[in-house]
Amino acid sequence: MAACIGKDGKRCPAFYECSQEGLDATGAGWETVTMGDREVIRCRPAKSRGKKRTMQIFCYYCLACVSGRKIGHKAQWTGRTPKWCPLGRGPETEEHT
Repeated sequence: MAACIGKDGKRCPAFYECSQEGLDATGAGWETVTMGDREVIRCRPAKSRGKKRTMQIFCYYCLACVSGRKIGHKAQWTGRTPKWCPLGRGPETEEHT
């Protein structure tokens, strides 16, 4: 089903690389996005407006979670789709575990 980055190099629409400091995962609200055959609510990152929790720079996030969830740091992420992926893990991602 879902893969953060597929074998063809395509990224999941909910996969996000934080490249700015001070971003909040839900700073611009949420939007509904069609992913495959289902509709998913996705966070829209924006500059934080005084919120206490911001995204860390050089980290990957899944925006398909209600408040965004950190997948891992760019230097340490193995490329595997997390077990908790809200879109599920397909057979093509399980072979790498």
